[in-house]
Amino acid sequence: MVLEEGEILTLNQQEYIVIDVVNYLNQQYAYLISNFKPLDVIIAKVTIDNDNLSLEEVEDKKIIEEILKIVSIEE
Repeated sequence: MVLEEGEILTLNQQEYIVIDVVNYLNQQYAYLISNFKPLDVIIAKVTIDNDNLSLEEVEDKKIIEEILKIVSIEE
């Protein structure tokens, strides 16, 4: 299983759109934006085990800052 940009995922019982997936310190992270208003932006740690995808919202501000430096957002 590969996480793709544009995919819609459910996290915390809400739908989010995958904007970008990046690797940081040998860990995959997803930059997600809500599919509802008001817009919510989340950085989530991605774990794929035997084709089972799990997402865990990142709360560490240092990791969030580093991920935001490398995400690719088209203008």
